Amino acid sequence: MDNFDGIVSLLIACLELLLLINIFIFSKRTKLDYFAIIIIFQLFAYQFLEFSICNLGFKTSNVIYSAFVIITFLPPMGFLLILRFWNFNDKKFLTIFLPALFFTFYYLITSQEFTVARCTVFYAAYSYPLGFWYGLFYYLPILISVLILILIPKKNANKLKLKLNRILIFGFSSFALPMMIAFIIYPHVVEIVESLMCKFAFLMALSLGYFSLKLKQFNRTVSQ
Repeated sequence: MDNFDGIVSLLIACLELLLLINIFIFSKRTKLDYFAIIIIFQLFAYQFLEFSICNLGFKTSNVIYSAFVIITFLPPMGFLLILRFWNFNDKKFLTIFLPALFFTFYYLITSQEFTVARCTVFYAAYSYPLGFWYGLFYYLPILISVLILILIPKKNANKLKLKLNRILIFGFSSFALPMMIAFIIYPHVVEIVESLMCKFAFLMALSLGYFSLKLKQFNRTVSQ
């Protein structure tokens, strides 16, 4: 193979696929487990599509649009997982998906404007409409999710549940904080924010895998 563009995406996709198989085999597959499975699958699907775009030559606007649709729903899915974990089940929280739906339909109309600016071994850069607003939408829910995980936990909560909460804090912070630092040091990183965040999010995928396995122990403790 002479072209190594996107090869890191393929490696991460393979690891995330293995992680998904492990969760299916070893977890109890509760609602929270399925939230974790969906998020990891979204990360896997994006990485595989990025490899297909950069290495296999599938650089059509429709393929790029598909990759964007997949990751557009990542921040609200993560936000919803946290709310469900802390038993905030009010349906009004589903409005968190409205921005994702807006961008999905808007980008469907303007999908022909999606192009690949450049590909490297580690990341891809895309050109698309409303880039600043999309980046803002993408990043803010993640920061809010981290703040909820830090501020919500109660002192009288089960110790194991607090441990699960710390796992989620690590998972979400593992890619939110590096990206924040990158923005401060190098503002032009906004041009590759989606690709770079999904690389950092591999640590979140690992955390969600561990979270899912520990959740099985937590559910067993609660049911006793």
